[in-house]
Amino acid sequence: MSRLIICLMIAGTLVSFGCGKKKSTEEKIAEKQIEAATGGDADVDISEKGAKMTLTTDEGTMKVSTGEQASIPKDFPEDIPIYKGAEVQTSLQIPGGFSIVMFSKDNVKTVASALKSDIADNGWESMSAMEMGPQTILSFKKGDRVLSVVVAKNEDDGNTMISINTHKGE
Repeated sequence: MSRLIICLMIAGTLVSFGCGKKKSTEEKIAEKQIEAATGGDADVDISEKGAKMTLTTDEGTMKVSTGEQASIPKDFPEDIPIYKGAEVQTSLQIPGGFSIVMFSKDNVKTVASALKSDIADNGWESMSAMEMGPQTILSFKKGDRVLSVVVAKNEDDGNTMISINTHKGE
């Protein structure tokens, strides 16, 4: 799994570049760097003017979407609630997990309280809840899956950032 993260970091540096139907130079460079780092095959596809990227290696497929093209992946777990009215900024799908970053105009306490309640209502067991200044960190467990939620004030624009990460536990 850690090699997938390395692959994402290498290819992610190129996601801001667009490409056409043929393999772009950026895609070819990313593939070579990933193959050198992992010793395996890699296929990178950057599309939607750089807003979407798919990376396939021997370990699986990762999908990233950013900006206006970002959306909740189709197979995101239905038992993980998404805060109503939040705008998705980035989504990442890796084998066994997801990471979503959203923004809301609602304040941190309102968002954190609603998510904590909605997640518990969906059968998740609360593992911890910490309020640390302008942010709240929540963690949950359900079966072999873990879920972490960070809700924090974005100092740049005053909006509330919501980060939801879930994966199969170890």
